[in-house]
Amino acid sequence: MASYEHKIASTGKFIAVMSTNVDGDNPEAELQPAIDLLGQIDEHFFWVSDVYEPCNDPEKDGCYITSSYDSTTHFRTVGEEVLQVYKAMTGEEIDLNVSAEPDDLEA
Repeated sequence: MASYEHKIASTGKFIAVMSTNVDGDNPEAELQPAIDLLGQIDEHFFWVSDVYEPCNDPEKDGCYITSSYDSTTHFRTVGEEVLQVYKAMTGEEIDLNVSAEPDDLEA
């Protein structure tokens, strides 16, 4: 959830995002318990998206394909998958540690 304090909504308003993996034939009903927690809603949007996963073998064809977005928020699984693909392609873990010291920056 984010709000007007994050400068993404009108004063006094909030923006909430809910997601789930669909288990049945009525996806909106599956989210209803979470929707009920929000109280009065001015406007809402609802959609269902398929999730796709690669079916190739990158060891054989050298083609690294990531999955489509899933129900996790903040792109958690997407970030993890990118790190996995990087390691599979290079054989090394990516180092995302960055120093803010000016002396450590390359010219």
